[in-house]
This record gives sequence, C-alpha cells and structure tokens, in this order.
Amino acid sequence: MKSSDLIRSLAGELTPVPPGKTRNDLLLGLSLGTLVSFAGMVAVYGVQPDLISVAHGGPLAMKACYTLSLAAIAGSMLMPMLRPGKLVPDRGTLFVFPVLLLVGVAVLQTATTSDADLVSLWLGSSWQRCPARIAILSVPIFAGACWAIRRQAPLRLRATGALAGLLSGGIAATMYAFACKENGAGFVLVGYTLGIAISTAVGAMIGPRVLRW
Repeated sequence: MKSSDLIRSLAGELTPVPPGKTRNDLLLGLSLGTLVSFAGMVAVYGVQPDLISVAHGGPLAMKACYTLSLAAIAGSMLMPMLRPGKLVPDRGTLFVFPVLLLVGVAVLQTATTSDADLVSLWLGSSWQRCPARIAILSVPIFAGACWAIRRQAPLRLRATGALAGLLSGGIAATMYAFACKENGAGFVLVGYTLGIAISTAVGAMIGPRVLRW
C-alpha cells in the first residue's frame, strides 16, 4: 500500500470534533463542580442575610468583580492550552489590573477608617479560616475542570494545572463571598487572594499527574 493511500485510510476513520467541544466540556465540568461546591458551602457555612441591601450588596459586588476577573483571565489563558502544541498565552500581566484596582480600594478604605478599625478592615475575624475554606471549596470545581481537560490534549500539564487551579479558586472565592461577612477590601486582598493562590499552587503540583492523557 502506498503511503498516501495509508494516510487516507487512517484519516477516513477519524471523527471530526464538533465545534465548541473544548469550551462546552470545560463549561460542563466547571458547572457541575460549582453546583457541588455551592451546595456544600450553603450546607456548612450558610449564606448572609440581606445580600442585596446597600450594606452587603456593595462589598459583595466588590468581591465578585475581583475574584471573577481573576477567574476570567485564567479561563481565557487555559482554553488555548487544551489543544496540542499551544504555548501558555502571554496574558499574565492582565492579572495586575484587578489586583491594583483592589489595592486602590483597600488604600482608600484604610485612609478613611479610624485606627481602631484597621485590624478588622484587613484581618477581620476569620483571616485564619478564609484561605483554607476557599481552597477546599475549589476542590470539586477543580475536579470538574480536570475531567474536561483530560478529554482534551494539553501538553504543558503543570501550567495547565496551575491555570485550572486559579480558575477554580476564583470561582470558589466568588461563591464564598455569599457566606463571608468580612467586607474590607484589605481582607479580600489578603484572604481571598491567598485562598486562590493555594488552589493555584496545588493545581500546579498535581497537574502533571491528574491531567496526563
């Protein structure tokens, strides 16, 4: 058999990948993981009352904008890496913008707050628990992301795992905002960022093992 005939024979048995399959798989995995994580959060931590009030709605929006921005940037970097041969997209500098914006809000709050409230503004009463809770809540989401990623063909597994962890941590932190009673931008900057960083680090460490295909 000629080489050209062999290639045509092998190619004829391939099934075309439906358009959007990569995106749809990832969205499905993240959605299922988020549902599990959110149900667990409500059962264990509950949800703040009066979330849509002025007192709670403003801080909730601030938290969500920050955490979802980080998750969205991570997701935009992760998607291209699920196809073979793709390098890590050069978008890492985008993470600077939401961080700097939150730093600005934290500095403004600090400048307009009395010295007696500064510790509460930055550390609150749950700074020891917040990062761990976010990291734990990210586990089901990360598992859903891993399910979707293993159906694709990424090559840079450590970087892919880190971005999947960052994406999962950002979503988990957004959910945790519904239960968290701390409203200081400084607290979000420290506690939420640390929780997302833990999820990112764990994803980088275990990515080469759990994402191998």
